[in-house]
Amino acid sequence: LYSTISVGKLATFMEQGGRRLPPEVFRTYLLRLKHKTRQRQWQGGRDGLVPPAELHFHIEKDMVMVQNAGPAAPPRGRQLAQYFIDQINYLNPVVTNLYKEPTQA
Repeated sequence: LYSTISVGKLATFMEQGGRRLPPEVFRTYLLRLKHKTRQRQWQGGRDGLVPPAELHFHIEKDMVMVQNAGPAAPPRGRQLAQYFIDQINYLNPVVTNLYKEPTQA
């Protein structure tokens, strides 16, 4: 299990249109994933944003810090990369819609 992995190494597992994604683009996708998957949750008399997944991550410089937060067995190697890829692919239509020009009614 990786507890840290570089953005560049994680990006090598990601392809878009048959080409590997540059690490800078992949970093943007990771940040979008982090932003779009947060949920509001009431905790101890306070409202807060929490990540819904059993896997939490944050980016420090060029490293992705990963920690397992749930009771399930932690993903390993390729599974960890697949988790990020699946989440990015799931949220890609949302991101695409954000950049569309608004239509006039």
